[in-house]
Amino acid sequence: MNTNSQNTDFDIVIPVYQNYDGIVACLQSLVPHFQKEISFRVIVCVDADEDDNTYQSLQEKVYPYQLLVLKHPDGKRHGRNATRNLSIPHITAKFILTIDSDMLAGEKLLAQHLLYLTRNFPCISLGGVIYPEAKVNFWADYLNYRGKAKYQAGEELPYYYLAMGNAAFPAQSWVDLGGQDANMTRYGGGDTEFAYRMHQRFAWKTYYNPEAAVFALTEKNISTALQQYEEFGQFNLKYIRQKHPQFIKLFRFDLWGFNSLSARLIRFLWSFNWAACLFPLILHSPNFLRRIIIHFLVGNQIVRGYLKK
Repeated sequence: MNTNSQNTDFDIVIPVYQNYDGIVACLQSLVPHFQKEISFRVIVCVDADEDDNTYQSLQEKVYPYQLLVLKHPDGKRHGRNATRNLSIPHITAKFILTIDSDMLAGEKLLAQHLLYLTRNFPCISLGGVIYPEAKVNFWADYLNYRGKAKYQAGEELPYYYLAMGNAAFPAQSWVDLGGQDANMTRYGGGDTEFAYRMHQRFAWKTYYNPEAAVFALTEKNISTALQQYEEFGQFNLKYIRQKHPQFIKLFRFDLWGFNSLSARLIRFLWSFNWAACLFPLILHSPNFLRRIIIHFLVGNQIVRGYLKK
């Protein structure tokens, strides 16, 4: 990273995998931010370009801001972590903002991130993620209320709440840490593993910044999400535990992952497939109860996956 050329406020890094329409809409949503006081460049990192020709199609697009499109030399799929990492040799801005290709920038996205980053420098600013389909998609509704959304604007968050879908932080840290762990190619945990390394290296405070919002579109349903969390428990959670055995707060591993009586009891209770009996309740429960059930099932699937041989 050339620290002498930090004249740009943000490098906005966006990975994309077979979502051409989504990335085009995402890039268009950033156009209103151009020619304001905040300067930025967009770096799109394309994963597995063999099927939809996203890389070549984006090369032909013209936007008022600077757009850099990158891809893996072999054109194959490497996963979101390795794909975001394509940006590392090209980072020149003072701050990095990471969003996803299925997100649309809110009108205060850059201004609010810059406000928090400069006022609390150095720090991590976690923006709001709003799922507009919440009324028709129970998983989207759950995402609107979980994690950082439980906090008030400006509150400090636990460092492990970092999610790269709308996160902003000093760009040099992205370079110094080598980005995310490219060995993690399956679903889940890549953001949390990066958060742990960032905390160990820098120990910056993390703030919830909901006005720096994006609007996220998701077609994922509860069944698909639960399958992915089981996959996370089976593979990436085990990988992180081996890599960072001292990281015991990872998805509350401290409560269920050891050999205490209470931990063994929790593992025993969560070893059952609770989704089989609780899933029908989701369709007929009030909002608050449905979210509790979904949260329980997420934990259930993580543990069930972890217990698989």
